[in-house]
Amino acid sequence: PKKMAAGKSWCCTVVILAFLFLRIKNWHFSEIPLARNSPEGLEFDYIIIGGGTAGSVVANRLSEDPEVTVLVLEAGDADTHPTIPLPSEHRALKGTSVDWTYTTAPNQNACLACERQMSWWPMGKTLGGSSSINGMIYVRGNKEDYNSWERGGARGWSFNEVLPYFKRIEDCLIPNPDPDLHGTAGPIPVSESSYTSDLAQLFLKAGLELGYNRVDYNGKGQIGFSKTQINVANGIRYSTAKGYLHPARLRKNVFVKTNARVRNIIIDQNTLKATGVSYYDNEKLQKQPFIARREVILSAGVVESPHTLMVSGVGPSDVLKAFKLPVLKDLPGVGKNLQDHIQVPLEYWVDNSILNQYDISNSEKKNSLISSLKYFLLNSGPLASVPMETVAFLNLNNDSNYVPNLEILFSSELVPLVEYKDSGFSSQAINQMIGYEPFSETPPKGFTLFPILLHPKSRGEVLLDTRDPFDPPTIHPQYLSDQSDVVTLLRGIRFVQKLVTTASLGKLKGEIALHKAKSSYAFDSDEFWEWFIRRTTWTLSHYAGTCKMGSASDPMAVVDERLKVIGIQGLRVVDASIIPTLPSGNIQASVMMIAEKAADMIKEDYN
Repeated sequence: PKKMAAGKSWCCTVVILAFLFLRIKNWHFSEIPLARNSPEGLEFDYIIIGGGTAGSVVANRLSEDPEVTVLVLEAGDADTHPTIPLPSEHRALKGTSVDWTYTTAPNQNACLACERQMSWWPMGKTLGGSSSINGMIYVRGNKEDYNSWERGGARGWSFNEVLPYFKRIEDCLIPNPDPDLHGTAGPIPVSESSYTSDLAQLFLKAGLELGYNRVDYNGKGQIGFSKTQINVANGIRYSTAKGYLHPARLRKNVFVKTNARVRNIIIDQNTLKATGVSYYDNEKLQKQPFIARREVILSAGVVESPHTLMVSGVGPSDVLKAFKLPVLKDLPGVGKNLQDHIQVPLEYWVDNSILNQYDISNSEKKNSLISSLKYFLLNSGPLASVPMETVAFLNLNNDSNYVPNLEILFSSELVPLVEYKDSGFSSQAINQMIGYEPFSETPPKGFTLFPILLHPKSRGEVLLDTRDPFDPPTIHPQYLSDQSDVVTLLRGIRFVQKLVTTASLGKLKGEIALHKAKSSYAFDSDEFWEWFIRRTTWTLSHYAGTCKMGSASDPMAVVDERLKVIGIQGLRVVDASIIPTLPSGNIQASVMMIAEKAADMIKEDYN
């Protein structure tokens, strides 16, 4: 009994110490009292709708001029959720108070294993937005992504013109960064994963066996295998709230109001100029509007930015008329051109007798006492890094040696599909597919590979459901409506099959978790894999495109190359919704770049 008591006492001490260290780590979110920058008046030079990934950047850069005032209106709360700083636990934030918890309309061609065929759409609803809840992987994309934007009418957005803004973001901590391509004095750290399991090392070796190089995918060439580059330093997530907004709030000219839900942008019907913002507080009580002396900057994200435009009278005239909203500017492209990166999960089970010869799985290490102590005392170990340890960028269409069409993420975690909070998968549907009940059997161990479609041809839309700004719009992603997207993902699966049979990964003797799949198609046939792809379609939360940037000749453009809403004065959109076509990788880096460039353009316009 004394030994048991001593053991319990030791465990309690560890728990208390861990809690104290966690609180210390969280103090970086509350260094500045939240009430310090509460609005003191009703007029500001700039009003930014959304304190998320882009809005935080814009607020920081515009407030560098002490002669202007900046108000940030954030629908969510402050970024004080205790899990936000922990790199390894980002999935635990999905479905919480810091997530908008959107779900899509039922899909006809995809997400067939999800509840009611509806995809869950996590999106950050807190300061820092999705940069406070995402997987922290930093990918700038390919230089041809931005050159294609310019060719499509977005003048000034070629790679050479946006590269300085990427470099301005970065405090690059990877080994031997190319100074021509990386920044080292920015507010957002870019580091390699501090922990790489033995299994992830085997993934990198398997790439070499197939003839691919180890690359810095944010450097000269993107095709190849790499450790993931992440926005983490000293074991702590760096959102744009931490890197940009919190330092800006030390200035006397920055004001932040959380739990402020925008009702509409006030637009003068005679001059078609945005003059302010009408909003509600957290209890849905309408407050006196804020007035913008210079501009309103809409940074509410891919769903709420087009939603806010439409309820403000800017959008497709037929839609606005149907909901008896004023038509101040007919812009057919508002809510259209919706794009997203989607993935399919390939789980490989590995026998314990083999797995025990290597580093145990990342998920198991995370739950160990040693890992907890490493994190809280040394800012290291599995808890200080992200589950996606390594990545590959590939072109399997053989149409380019430079631009990838697939990304493959590797994780040494194997989690039953229905336990992923951001998937929306149905337990019953997954059980029918895989042939075992995840909640009644001990889950196996192994690893997971995720082929990701980088350049989907399918396009969706965001539609009004009611005229009430508090009612979420309807999201129609229309995943896999273009058959070529299925073909590309199938090529990704075939590549993974080659990868796991290399000498490096083959020694694990991993077994695909679909050997008992209940399909009418022959296992491993192309028809079988299309059946699988259409059922396990899963968002990477890289939504983009619903307020497309383009030239005046583009009938679907919503903003011009300076991000001004076409036909409306004093109003810009600055977030992922302006992206014309998705970049080749996770989009947070692109969104930060867009915000940096937008801030410069705004400053230029006001001398």
